[in-house]
Amino acid sequence: MKQQHQIWWWRLSATTTFFFIYISYATGAHWVSQLDQWAHLQFFADTNFTRQQQAQFISVLGDYRWHLLVTIGLISYWWYHNRKNWATWFVTALIGIICPLTLLVKVIVARPRPDYHLINEYSFSFPSAHASLTTAFYTALIFLLLKTHPQPTWRWLWSLGGALIIITIMWARVTLGVHYATDVLAGVAFAMMILSWYTAFYSNDTKLN
Repeated sequence: MKQQHQIWWWRLSATTTFFFIYISYATGAHWVSQLDQWAHLQFFADTNFTRQQQAQFISVLGDYRWHLLVTIGLISYWWYHNRKNWATWFVTALIGIICPLTLLVKVIVARPRPDYHLINEYSFSFPSAHASLTTAFYTALIFLLLKTHPQPTWRWLWSLGGALIIITIMWARVTLGVHYATDVLAGVAFAMMILSWYTAFYSNDTKLN
């Protein structure tokens, strides 16, 4: 019962957060421009060559091609070890649902990229696909790993590691000037929202044990 309450809290929090950010942006809420401007000054304005190189390298680790490569490896491993349900759930969540939905929302919202940026990006800005895919990838992976290693120590270690990776990707995208702070926050919330609801519907039909 406690676990189900935690899952519902996660689902409700992610959904509320994403729509709060989206509605705030769509209605021109003052806090959105304030936060975006503050993050721009903190992370982008003073970026030097070394920091730019670091951010570009980190940004690659949030790219869809990197996630696709690692996903193929994980699927092959799980398939070989008779975890076909894990492989199906994982690839459907990332490639079949979250990736295309993120791109769809980008087109619907059609928020332009920041005017000043250190690398070229040609799609729309909201939400950040790097933040969305990275959040979905590591949250889904940790969710599956905890089914075989449910001990509290592993839970905290994997959760902390995943959170650090996600935050680092968020920092890199804002530092490179290709996203606003609200873009990356919305990307994280969007991935958590879609993944949590997908998990609820999938679990009704298929066990992930």
